Amino acid sequence: MKHKISLILPWILLIGWCILIFSFSDRNAYQSTKDSDRIIFSFAKNIDKDLYATLSVIVRKGAHFFLYFVLVLKSFYFFINCTS
Repeated sequence: MKHKISLILPWILLIGWCILIFSFSDRNAYQSTKDSDRIIFSFAKNIDKDLYATLSVIVRKGAHFFLYFVLVLKSFYFFINCTS
């Protein structure tokens, strides 16, 4: 039973993470901008347009990097567990 769970759990985590990535990519530009603005303005209340543009790029690219980095880690963990 324990061995079965250790084989199924990585699949569930990997597929769940892929679904999360797909759900974020399915959002339109307005929803995506609203989410990144909420993050930016939670840290910096009064910022000028140039700083906002820079922070917007950093937050958006950072979110992509984080999501795909975690996907790589989960995939690596999955393949290590399947081969051992």
